[in-house]
Amino acid sequence: MRHKLFYCLMVFVLLLSPVSNAEAITTDELADIIEQMESTIVDISMEYEERVIPLSTHQELEEETGLEFLIAKDGYKRYKFSADRLLSQEDPNAMDWNCPGQFLQEEWSTMITKEQNEFNNITKQSYNGQVGKRLIIGGWPKETRTASVSYNKPYVDGNLTPLGFSVFSMAYDPEPIPLSARLLSSRLSAKDKVRLDNVLRKVDGFNTIRANLLTDFRYEGNRLVYMRIYLSVDHNYTPVKFDHMKGPDKVALSVNVESLEEVANGLWFPSSGTITIPGSDRVSAYQAIGPILVNQNLKNEHFDIEFPKGTEVHDEIKDIRYVVK
Repeated sequence: MRHKLFYCLMVFVLLLSPVSNAEAITTDELADIIEQMESTIVDISMEYEERVIPLSTHQELEEETGLEFLIAKDGYKRYKFSADRLLSQEDPNAMDWNCPGQFLQEEWSTMITKEQNEFNNITKQSYNGQVGKRLIIGGWPKETRTASVSYNKPYVDGNLTPLGFSVFSMAYDPEPIPLSARLLSSRLSAKDKVRLDNVLRKVDGFNTIRANLLTDFRYEGNRLVYMRIYLSVDHNYTPVKFDHMKGPDKVALSVNVESLEEVANGLWFPSSGTITIPGSDRVSAYQAIGPILVNQNLKNEHFDIEFPKGTEVHDEIKDIRYVVK
């Protein structure tokens, strides 16, 4: 009887224990693994959906901002997205917080006006390394088609694409430096800038360790953490959660990976995830549709937009305006 009781108590203790020590890895070793991930993905192409849950109403948005908004029907927007040169070719430690070197983004949605009128909206943006294009089709009560051509790179926040859930997420931080370079900084100067925690934690179904990125500011003698990054030990230390911190121990925003897809041998990319703000009742959800394709050797002509008939085009390069016939 005593043996049975002892066994039951041991099982109970093990079930309550949420953590254990993972096989120790050093910051330098982790930096090398992350750098390999960053350099291996040369280009990427995929389709995905975004959805806000629950959907905001016109009244709620107007009360929150004082402005009048269009909202996407059922909160859904669908995208096609391609990008290459994900790291700067000149300086891989100085990434562009706008979208990568070349990209093509196409967005489809059904928009609803405050008066509950619906219309289809299409927005396409591209940059081939030299020329930027933008096309917008939609509007109520009459559809309009407008486009622009210039040497300027259209602005697309990388953190609002699937790249924001991936190992490239740090590219679109206010200080755009790759994650590997932030980890490598421990070799170069202040070793306390990164604190690696090899305790194994179960996070959203992943077995993870945690890297704490530190500021120079101190609280009660300790450097403040500005980001906690959780890495899946079962997926070659692929990042699966980014907690943006505010204050000593408060999460301001959390980027959570819910599933990973193996896009090459031993290489993983997020296929779904959410962005949450503690205290908010809304979640921004991302879901890949179909396969995530990498390293297709995409050519310059892939990153281009063909304007349909009836499009009013402002070509800033040639300083002309015309309508596509």
